[in-house]
Formats: sequence, structure tokens, C-alpha cells
Amino acid sequence: MISNRNILLILAFTFALSGNMLSQQYKSAIGLKVGNMAVVEFKSFFNDHLAIDISSGIYLVEYPGIFTNVVFQYHHDLKTENLRWFYGAGIGTRYSRIERHEIGIAGSVGMEFSVPEVSLAFSIGFQPTIFIEFIEVNQQFFLTGPATFGVKYLLN
Repeated sequence: MISNRNILLILAFTFALSGNMLSQQYKSAIGLKVGNMAVVEFKSFFNDHLAIDISSGIYLVEYPGIFTNVVFQYHHDLKTENLRWFYGAGIGTRYSRIERHEIGIAGSVGMEFSVPEVSLAFSIGFQPTIFIEFIEVNQQFFLTGPATFGVKYLLN
């Protein structure tokens, strides 16, 4: 079985070797991401580099439950046209089916390759989040960090 790490490495290598395309940035997009979670994602750019990424979905492992993250991302161009890497931070919340409610600091780092001709963007990323767990008087910190693969439809 191929691990998430191997999939990410293969995709990163594929993106780096992709042919040149017309350089065009999009304003907003909506899509899906998968990893150890299933996510609906909306991304919108404020300018050429700064974007807001709103993700909501379900964790499939580790205390399955629903979550929402709001992350501000900064995007940098790479040498291959339409390939960018990004990083960012924001807030996240999660509620699991075993009565756990958590709030935390969400991060984001990854790469995105857009194909304007077909209105699609593909991404690979890592979303570390440090949660504070609230259960009565017991408060606990823990880190989760799913690797994801995403496909977005470019809205404009």
C-alpha cells in the first residue's frame, strides 16, 4: 500500500516537472480535499499573494468528528508557471462524536498547481492544528496534522 508521504512526494515531483502554461491567478475557488479527513474548501484571494482558506469537513480517524478551519495563507510563485507554494495560520474548531469540543490554532503549508484552461487547481498540503480540549474542568493540548490532496474548481 502506498503511504500518504509517498503520494505527496510523487505529486510534488509531478507538479515540479509540469510543462509551461499561461500564468494566470484565480480570484476564488471551491473544492474537495482528502487525507485522513474529507473536506469542502473555499479559497479567495485578497491580492496576488494573500488568501483566506475556509475548510470544513469530517475527520475519518483519531476521534472522528466535524471541524472548521479558517486560515490566512501567503502564496509564493515557483519557477514552473502556475505552481505556487503557500503557508499560513488561523483558527480551528472541532467537535467529535465522543463529546469532545476543541478550539485551536490552525496552520497550513503546501503547494498548489492551477490549470486555468480547465478551471481547476490541484494542491498537496499539511494542516497542523494545536487544539485545546474542553471537557468539564479537564483541559488538554494536542497536535493533529493531516496531509491532504485537493482539487478545486476555479470560480473566476
